[in-house]
Amino acid sequence: MLKISLTLVIPAYNEEERIEKTIEKISNYKNIEISEIIVVDDGSKDKTYQILKNLKEKYNNLKILKNEKNEGKGSALKKGILAAKDEIPFILISDSDLSSPIEEVERFLPYINDYAILIGSRGIDRSYIKKRQPLLREFMGIIFNLIVQLLFFPKIYDTQCGFKLFKTSVGKKIFNEIMTKGFTYDVEVLILAKLMGYKFKEVPVLWYHMGKSKVKLTKAPFLMFFELINLYLSYRSRLKALKPFFCGDKPLRKKVF
Repeated sequence: MLKISLTLVIPAYNEEERIEKTIEKISNYKNIEISEIIVVDDGSKDKTYQILKNLKEKYNNLKILKNEKNEGKGSALKKGILAAKDEIPFILISDSDLSSPIEEVERFLPYINDYAILIGSRGIDRSYIKKRQPLLREFMGIIFNLIVQLLFFPKIYDTQCGFKLFKTSVGKKIFNEIMTKGFTYDVEVLILAKLMGYKFKEVPVLWYHMGKSKVKLTKAPFLMFFELINLYLSYRSRLKALKPFFCGDKPLRKKVF
């Protein structure tokens, strides 16, 4: 076992078909100590919550939180991260379908002492997409990333992969401030990290398109676009006040807010 302990936070919405298999795969992974697994049921309308309650009897490190209504991925992750134990040094977030297998966390290990946040990426050298998304979904993702690069981060190539590692204190500080409830929470995470002076890095990961996505192409792209514009209007003055570099993984002495 590698000497690292973490909390794993997973948002789940209508995942009755695969949540049990996901928890089983995570629990069978022994290379790293996963001290607690926090699953946030984001107002599921199926049997996800009941399945999780049954699994709690088998897995002692499983913690279940619930939103009474569907609030969005960002909201679910905020609840889970703020509930993580302070004494566990790292928080890993992952999609409930394990589109990046749990073993991919080992790619983060060479960088954990130098960066506060590590971003799983499908868009840089040595990333490997084993099963691609449908063409339209992939095209929309490219457009979204181009807008993010134009407005915020010209050298970040994939903000939206759901596989990220935080130092626990950093993750809690950022998610305590986060406003975005939907899918663009990833962008706000990096905005806040930049404003707080935390250093982050993209790390290539293996990724599969697992199917049965909760992102509806008839609605989500428009909502995500307006969320990006709202983030830009909310943060642009503070971002412009920053020097064009980060310093370490501790907050800057001169804070922007």
